[in-house]
Amino acid sequence: MTRRSGWSCRRDVVPLVLAGVLLSGACAASGGGPAGAESPRAAAEAYVEALNSKNGQALRDLFAPTYSEDRREAEASRLLGELGDGVRLKVVDVTQDVSPKVASLRLGGFDKSGDGGHPEYVQLTEDDGWWVLPADAGDGAVKGPTADTERPSS
Repeated sequence: MTRRSGWSCRRDVVPLVLAGVLLSGACAASGGGPAGAESPRAAAEAYVEALNSKNGQALRDLFAPTYSEDRREAEASRLLGELGDGVRLKVVDVTQDVSPKVASLRLGGFDKSGDGGHPEYVQLTEDDGWWVLPADAGDGAVKGPTADTERPSS
């Protein structure tokens, strides 16, 4: 019976581990689903780049994994439609002051004349190590009648 030394066994394992790491990285970058970004700043820059270049797929990849494919498509189309053709966004500020799993983005929008009157605020959440546009963005709004602002009559 031939016995393998510890070194030769490790030499056989290293390529397998390396192949696994490369394969998992390739799968994450293949566009097979939402990918998010590794940091709030990276997510902010990816969001701005996707909107400025009108790249729907890149925008869809920033939504939380709990979004269905149809919902990611609809949200990306809505966001791309809301940004005027002449408006370009840039990242102004990224803060994490509420929670380590929540980041707030302040973006500036500039039209062709250089007018900066188009501010945008976006919230990101951390989901399993990736920063994404949250699936519940806007879903928490209470629908129905608002409170009466009139003073009650006595």
